[in-house]
Amino acid sequence: MEKLYFDINSGISGDMTLAVLLQASPRGDELSSILSNIFKVDIGIKLVDKFINGILCKRVQLNIPHEPHIHRDFKYIKKKIEDSDLKDNVKKDSIAIFSIIAESEAKIHGKTVDDIHFHEVGSIDSIIDIIGASYLLNAIGRPKVESSPTKLGYGIVNTAHGLIPVPAPATVDILKDFPVERVNIPSELTTPTGAAILKYYVERVDYTFRGVIKNCYYSTGTKEFENLPNILRLLEIDEGEFVENLLLIETNLDDMTGEQLGDILNLALSMGALDAFFTPIYMKKNRPSYKLSVICKEENRDKIAELILQYTTSAGIRFSRISRYEMDREFVYTELKGFRFKVKKLRWKGIVKFSPEWENLKELSTKLNIPPYQLYCEVIDKISREAKDE
Repeated sequence: MEKLYFDINSGISGDMTLAVLLQASPRGDELSSILSNIFKVDIGIKLVDKFINGILCKRVQLNIPHEPHIHRDFKYIKKKIEDSDLKDNVKKDSIAIFSIIAESEAKIHGKTVDDIHFHEVGSIDSIIDIIGASYLLNAIGRPKVESSPTKLGYGIVNTAHGLIPVPAPATVDILKDFPVERVNIPSELTTPTGAAILKYYVERVDYTFRGVIKNCYYSTGTKEFENLPNILRLLEIDEGEFVENLLLIETNLDDMTGEQLGDILNLALSMGALDAFFTPIYMKKNRPSYKLSVICKEENRDKIAELILQYTTSAGIRFSRISRYEMDREFVYTELKGFRFKVKKLRWKGIVKFSPEWENLKELSTKLNIPPYQLYCEVIDKISREAKDE
């Protein structure tokens, strides 16, 4: 499985996430047995059908013993996971997701992580959601995970702490730097559990994706909304060897100044060109000249052509169709020497490369009094080691 894409229509919760992953990785009995062993009680997990506006969705149904209201703290949950028979990568992911929630809760309540007692997130069903999501994703080889922006509602919700605003403060803190949309629904749409799973696993957030859709799964939660179908959709996507078809537009220029030529590049890029560059050439009468090359999509052909003919001395242009492979790219961050570094991450068919953003690197090298190239090497080494540990 090459990639999973969470198409978030109405927010996301732990049980909705578990429901779609159990369809992509049908290991309900296996997961029930593992969780029963962890908690020393019989736990049953199955999917039941639920139609939402005529769409067949799946909902998780848990069969667990009734438990009193227990406030489990982070240390308790972490030890439970560490002492279990789960594989190391599942333990690592599960603890990391709980850490995200614990750090946010600690910040909001002015406590340390060790002093935080989970309430709703500490219930056995929320623990099942997080361990289950980690187990299922690792069972299918920990594919790349992408998503659309998640949704946030509004209003007030009653919790163990009392009445709090929606979205919950923990959800807001967890989703820092994660694209969101607030919609006109008076209900909690994205829960802290759902937010933490997204924050940990999702590598890229966008409405766009590319590739071949291989499978599609639908889940729903316990809520129903009048103006919004409560549906989470999960797509299995095979990116394959995706080839993008583009245009190369060119013209030769021998009677323009450097200032004029520089403006043309900026204008072309501002109008949607994917790339624009000059190549030194010799034209007739051995005149030193420049060839202007602009790469763009088909839909931008006419306006790029008009730009070149209007703003240069050229009497004509030529264009040809080209193809290219393009690596997926996203920005990730790493902590080093007390600062947060922005790094471009490139991926394609198992190839992964990193490139620190140079302006950010230069600014921080001045603050740290470390030469930029030395700092560049340290950032590359740090983020490469982090990637190997994932």
